[in-house]
Amino acid sequence: MASMQLKPKQLEKYNGKRDFQTIDNWIALVDSYFALTGVEPPAIYHYLNTIFSSDTATWFRFHYRTVGASTVTWDAVKAGVLSYFVPPNHTRWLRDEWAYLRQTSIVTDYYTQLTQLAMQIGRVDETNFLDKFIRGLKSKTRIEVELHDPQSLQEAIRLTDHYNSTVC
Repeated sequence: MASMQLKPKQLEKYNGKRDFQTIDNWIALVDSYFALTGVEPPAIYHYLNTIFSSDTATWFRFHYRTVGASTVTWDAVKAGVLSYFVPPNHTRWLRDEWAYLRQTSIVTDYYTQLTQLAMQIGRVDETNFLDKFIRGLKSKTRIEVELHDPQSLQEAIRLTDHYNSTVC
């Protein structure tokens, strides 16, 4: 069986936006791109030089101005991007958002926000997620869900949806 050569599309440029989710998603794309294409130094340096723009391009050229292109690795650049462009208080900010997040509109919006935070925090097990989900519901919904004592997140979501569609 012949192997298929994949030609991934050109990546979007990264401009230095200091938003962890943007950076994390962009890095995942670059990881996959390099895995699919098998790019090695010095091509890594030259490729990155074409997909960095604005603040990131300045940062890259400044940090790698005296380094030979053949020694630049994606792992080193990735660590540098994370170190420089992710705000130093990012983890604290995520934990604060998690602690204070409450349902203010429809439950699917609340669940989506909670899920995005959990993915960024990275160490949230299902028990803690279930607890936070229930605690953050609007008070009448929370009481109704707590009365049924759901044992899984899926069950809590089902109960919440059922309550909101019949009562709210």
